[in-house]
Amino acid sequence: MFAGCRTRRKGHALHENIEEITVLVQGVQAGFHHIARTTSIDFELERENVSLLRKPEAACAMATIGTVGDIRGGVAISFDAPGFSEAVEKFSHGMLVGAGNDDAMALSCIGEMANMVSGQLATFAHEKGYRLDVTPPNVFAGERVVQVYPDNVKWIYIPYRLKSGHVFLSIQIDEKSVKSAGVRV
Repeated sequence: MFAGCRTRRKGHALHENIEEITVLVQGVQAGFHHIARTTSIDFELERENVSLLRKPEAACAMATIGTVGDIRGGVAISFDAPGFSEAVEKFSHGMLVGAGNDDAMALSCIGEMANMVSGQLATFAHEKGYRLDVTPPNVFAGERVVQVYPDNVKWIYIPYRLKSGHVFLSIQIDEKSVKSAGVRV
């Protein structure tokens, strides 16, 4: 699971923060695996499409989680429309079939999913020796939900395929705060 990310490559834009990025990626993946075990959502990582972006893709729903402590940054979990419907249906154990992103219960499912992921992320980071707190998730929905940040902010974009759609994980680390916190990179 991304064990190779610990290798530092010269010239890589985020090489100084690769250990922190690895903790965030693996912590969120631990959350996805926990959700998959408890809800039968089948997340399949599309490794060939992992990339560095200036901003996350537009989505129909997005849950954001902030991280503070030794690793400051953020995680966005976004869904395309088919991925949203499938995730909500599976997460609700079939009680919300065909719910759209305007359904309050469906959005509550996404918020709880992000809550579970953030809990797993905080636990994973603590086990790796990092002080990390997470903010409560914020959930947004609409036709084209996007996050807006300054141009110098970069996101690691990790797509997961579901049977009928996609879930997109985007991770951002505040490089200045990591350095000022004295975290060994």
